[in-house]
Amino acid sequence: MTYKCGWAILGAFLAALEPSSTYIFICIVLVLWDCWEAYRLDRRVAKKFPGRCDGKFRSKPAWKVIETFIKIFMAIILAFMIEHSILKGVDIPLSQIVAGAICFVQIWSILENMSSCNNRPYARALQRIMVDKTERHLHVNLKEFKHNEKNE
Repeated sequence: MTYKCGWAILGAFLAALEPSSTYIFICIVLVLWDCWEAYRLDRRVAKKFPGRCDGKFRSKPAWKVIETFIKIFMAIILAFMIEHSILKGVDIPLSQIVAGAICFVQIWSILENMSSCNNRPYARALQRIMVDKTERHLHVNLKEFKHNEKNE
């Protein structure tokens, strides 16, 4: 009997939030794409700087991804609830705005990962306006590393 009640509550909760599920799905796909590009960046860094980085998948960043999923889920759900309960009379698509902001940040991060430690023409163009994430993968300050490389 208690299982039926629990499933009913879960079903009601999911049904109420179903309209925002598309936004959550899109954001999760972008986070996974960002993870893939971060992994590819790690592989490029390992190839370019052997011995300084191993280019392997690690569990600590994987937990960070799960935390990101939870934060995205909560942000969009809360925006949806605010939009439909507190801002009832005001026509502000808050859940769309929050999801759009999350998507923008994820796409920016994807482009940063794609352009970092990459000499392709599109990457060099992106490097003019984006942060180079190579130093995060090397665990050093890239400016110091480049300075030492010039002195040698």
